[in-house]
Amino acid sequence: MQGFKEGEVITKSLCIVNQKKERLNSLISDYLQSGLVLALSGGVDSTLLLALISRQRQKQNAVAVTFATPLYPKEEISIAKNMALKYGIEHNIIPFIKDLPDELLTNSKARCYHCKKAMFLKAKNFAEQKGLATIIDGTNADDLKVYRPGKQALDELGVLSPLAITGFSKTEIRKYADELHLKTAKRPSTPCLATRLPYDTKLDFRLLEKINRGECFLSKLGFEIIRLRFHEPVLRIEIEKSRFAEFISQSEKITVELKKLGFKYITLDMSGFKSGGFDE
Repeated sequence: MQGFKEGEVITKSLCIVNQKKERLNSLISDYLQSGLVLALSGGVDSTLLLALISRQRQKQNAVAVTFATPLYPKEEISIAKNMALKYGIEHNIIPFIKDLPDELLTNSKARCYHCKKAMFLKAKNFAEQKGLATIIDGTNADDLKVYRPGKQALDELGVLSPLAITGFSKTEIRKYADELHLKTAKRPSTPCLATRLPYDTKLDFRLLEKINRGECFLSKLGFEIIRLRFHEPVLRIEIEKSRFAEFISQSEKITVELKKLGFKYITLDMSGFKSGGFDE
């Protein structure tokens, strides 16, 4: 009886996920009727949407856009560009370098709201010029459970989040992406570099570039989930607890490389990686 009940639960769960898939594809099909703009970051969420759009008969009614900003690693633009090319979707890069909101530059707690508002206003203008009615992004159901002030800005501008609308969790998104053989299925999230500094600390883009270079170095050593948080003058490293021993065994090499970037004091956070490290 126990095995039967477990099988029944699994079957029910699969039915629910399949219903989500059907609804998601139906929404995308509806959006394409009047044209859509996809905010493509190169992460697993927006890339899944890109792949699903490419399977639709009216995929020519879609355009992907990626924001060029010092708040995201340059590598993200290349990844997004290559993914759009692979799936045959027109891709445009929207500069977001000048006229950055003061609330963003001062790294206020509401920075995400003001940043998203300014970015997606540009996307909205782009969509209007192209005659495309709908803008969508990769916000998922899990994002709605945590502090995401940027979502308010998206709602105010009428940006739709089909993954959230259909209730897709991050785990379900990764699984769906894996089923479609997407290279991004297991790719770690890459949040805005402003999250590496405490709130109300003025953003220094040269410092953020150094932090990004440090994370890239650790990534090349095989550490997948990494955050370098800077509390002047201390650089705090967050990685998964399961990787502590491996990290310690390479600590001398890591310290030398990070000091080359200009960080004087370097420490490993014994609490391990945690998303939204400055939201506590």
